Amino acid sequence: MFRDSLWRHVEKNKKLFTPNVTEYTSKIAKIRKVRLLLRNYQKKFSKKRLAVLEGRDQGILFPNADRKFFFKCSLNVAAKRRFKEYRKINKKISFNEVKKAIKLRDSNDSKREISPLKPAKDAVIVDTSKVNKKQMLTKLSKIVEEKLKEKYGRKYL
Repeated sequence: MFRDSLWRHVEKNKKLFTPNVTEYTSKIAKIRKVRLLLRNYQKKFSKKRLAVLEGRDQGILFPNADRKFFFKCSLNVAAKRRFKEYRKINKKISFNEVKKAIKLRDSNDSKREISPLKPAKDAVIVDTSKVNKKQMLTKLSKIVEEKLKEKYGRKYL
Protein backbone atom coordinates (compact mmCIF):
# COMPACT_ATOMS: atom_id res chain seq x y z
CA MET A 1 0.00 0.00 0.00
CA PHE A 2 2.73 2.48 0.99
CA ARG A 3 4.74 1.59 -2.09
CA ASP A 4 1.69 2.14 -4.34
CA SER A 5 1.01 5.48 -2.70
CA LEU A 6 4.64 6.52 -3.06
CA TRP A 7 4.71 5.49 -6.72
CA ARG A 8 1.53 7.51 -7.46
CA HIS A 9 3.25 10.51 -5.86
CA VAL A 10 6.34 9.96 -8.01
CA GLU A 11 4.24 9.60 -11.17
CA LYS A 12 2.38 12.83 -10.38
CA ASN A 13 5.59 14.71 -9.61
CA LYS A 14 7.99 13.46 -12.29
CA LYS A 15 9.58 16.87 -12.61
CA LEU A 16 11.03 16.45 -9.11
CA PHE A 17 13.28 13.66 -10.39
CA THR A 18 15.60 15.42 -12.82
CA PRO A 19 19.29 16.34 -12.81
CA ASN A 20 18.38 20.03 -12.38
CA VAL A 21 16.36 19.32 -9.24
CA THR A 22 19.16 17.11 -7.91
CA GLU A 23 21.65 19.93 -8.47
CA TYR A 24 19.47 22.56 -6.79
CA THR A 25 18.56 20.23 -3.92
CA SER A 26 22.22 20.04 -3.02
CA LYS A 27 22.60 23.83 -3.20
CA ILE A 28 19.48 24.46 -1.11
CA ALA A 29 20.62 21.89 1.46
CA LYS A 30 23.60 24.12 2.28
CA ILE A 31 21.37 26.94 3.50
CA ARG A 32 21.42 26.95 7.29
CA LYS A 33 17.88 28.32 7.72
CA VAL A 34 16.44 25.66 5.38
CA ARG A 35 18.28 22.86 7.19
CA LEU A 36 17.06 24.08 10.57
CA LEU A 37 13.45 24.36 9.36
CA LEU A 38 13.56 20.85 7.91
CA ARG A 39 15.25 19.40 10.97
CA ASN A 40 12.62 20.92 13.28
CA TYR A 41 9.81 19.61 11.08
CA GLN A 42 11.31 16.10 10.94
CA LYS A 43 11.86 15.97 14.70
CA LYS A 44 8.26 17.08 15.42
CA PHE A 45 6.94 14.58 12.88
CA SER A 46 8.86 11.68 14.41
CA LYS A 47 7.80 12.51 17.99
CA LYS A 48 4.10 12.22 17.12
CA ARG A 49 4.30 8.71 15.67
CA LEU A 50 6.49 5.76 14.92
CA ALA A 51 8.40 6.74 11.83
CA VAL A 52 10.81 5.47 9.26
CA LEU A 53 12.70 8.45 7.93
CA GLU A 54 14.82 8.42 4.83
CA GLY A 55 17.34 10.98 3.77
CA ARG A 56 20.99 11.66 3.37
CA ASP A 57 21.49 12.85 6.95
CA GLN A 58 18.81 11.13 9.00
CA GLY A 59 21.34 9.14 11.03
CA ILE A 60 22.92 12.38 12.17
CA LEU A 61 19.59 14.15 12.79
CA PHE A 62 18.22 11.27 14.87
CA PRO A 63 21.08 10.01 17.04
CA ASN A 64 18.74 7.91 19.21
CA ALA A 65 17.06 6.08 16.33
CA ASP A 66 16.69 2.34 16.91
CA ARG A 67 18.53 1.52 13.71
CA LYS A 68 20.42 3.65 11.23
CA PHE A 69 21.48 2.64 7.75
CA PHE A 70 23.91 4.42 5.47
CA PHE A 71 23.56 3.34 1.87
CA LYS A 72 26.34 3.63 -0.62
CA CYS A 73 27.18 2.25 -4.02
CA SER A 74 29.69 2.86 -6.76
CA LEU A 75 29.25 5.97 -8.87
CA ASN A 76 28.73 3.89 -12.02
CA VAL A 77 26.00 1.76 -10.43
CA ALA A 78 24.26 4.83 -8.99
CA ALA A 79 24.43 6.57 -12.36
CA LYS A 80 23.05 3.52 -14.20
CA ARG A 81 20.13 3.27 -11.78
CA ARG A 82 19.34 6.98 -11.92
CA PHE A 83 19.78 7.05 -15.70
CA LYS A 84 17.18 4.28 -16.02
CA GLU A 85 14.75 6.32 -13.88
CA TYR A 86 15.40 9.57 -15.75
CA ARG A 87 15.01 7.94 -19.18
CA LYS A 88 11.36 7.26 -18.36
CA ILE A 89 10.89 11.02 -18.05
CA ASN A 90 13.43 12.43 -20.50
CA LYS A 91 14.56 10.31 -23.46
CA LYS A 92 17.23 12.88 -24.41
CA ILE A 93 19.20 12.73 -21.16
CA SER A 94 22.70 11.28 -21.40
CA PHE A 95 24.35 8.81 -19.05
CA ASN A 96 27.34 11.14 -18.59
CA GLU A 97 25.02 14.02 -17.62
CA VAL A 98 23.43 11.87 -14.92
CA LYS A 99 26.77 10.57 -13.67
CA LYS A 100 28.19 14.10 -13.49
CA ALA A 101 25.13 15.33 -11.53
CA ILE A 102 25.42 12.51 -8.98
CA LYS A 103 29.14 13.04 -8.53
CA LEU A 104 28.63 16.78 -8.02
CA ARG A 105 25.79 16.31 -5.53
CA ASP A 106 27.72 13.73 -3.50
CA SER A 107 30.74 16.01 -3.42
CA ASN A 108 28.70 19.06 -2.40
CA ASP A 109 26.74 17.14 0.23
CA SER A 110 29.91 15.62 1.72
CA LYS A 111 31.60 19.00 2.03
CA ARG A 112 28.69 21.11 3.31
CA GLU A 113 29.17 22.68 6.72
CA ILE A 114 25.75 21.78 8.15
CA SER A 115 24.86 18.08 8.35
CA PRO A 116 27.43 16.83 5.85
CA LEU A 117 26.79 13.56 4.06
CA LYS A 118 28.48 10.98 6.27
CA PRO A 119 27.37 7.91 8.18
CA ALA A 120 26.42 8.16 11.83
CA LYS A 121 28.95 6.43 14.08
CA ASP A 122 26.56 3.56 14.81
CA ALA A 123 25.04 3.28 11.33
CA VAL A 124 25.02 0.00 9.47
CA ILE A 125 26.91 0.67 6.23
CA VAL A 126 25.09 -0.99 3.35
CA ASP A 127 26.78 -1.24 -0.03
CA THR A 128 24.05 -1.68 -2.63
CA SER A 129 26.39 -1.94 -5.62
CA LYS A 130 26.03 -5.69 -6.12
CA VAL A 131 22.53 -6.48 -4.84
CA ASN A 132 19.06 -6.19 -6.32
CA LYS A 133 15.98 -4.82 -4.54
CA LYS A 134 14.82 -8.23 -3.30
CA GLN A 135 18.25 -9.08 -1.87
CA MET A 136 18.41 -5.67 -0.20
CA LEU A 137 14.97 -6.07 1.35
CA THR A 138 15.95 -9.48 2.74
CA LYS A 139 19.19 -8.12 4.17
CA LEU A 140 17.59 -5.07 5.79
CA SER A 141 14.65 -7.09 7.13
CA LYS A 142 17.05 -9.39 8.96
CA ILE A 143 18.90 -6.46 10.51
CA VAL A 144 15.67 -4.78 11.64
CA GLU A 145 14.26 -8.06 12.96
CA GLU A 146 17.42 -8.65 15.02
CA LYS A 147 17.14 -5.15 16.51
CA LEU A 148 13.46 -5.60 17.37
CA LYS A 149 14.16 -8.98 18.92
CA GLU A 150 17.03 -7.47 20.92
CA LYS A 151 14.88 -4.54 22.08
CA TYR A 152 11.55 -6.29 22.68
CA GLY A 153 12.57 -9.93 23.15
CA ARG A 154 10.48 -11.44 20.36
CA LYS A 155 10.06 -11.59 16.60
CA TYR A 156 8.04 -8.87 14.91
CA LEU A 157 8.55 -9.55 11.22
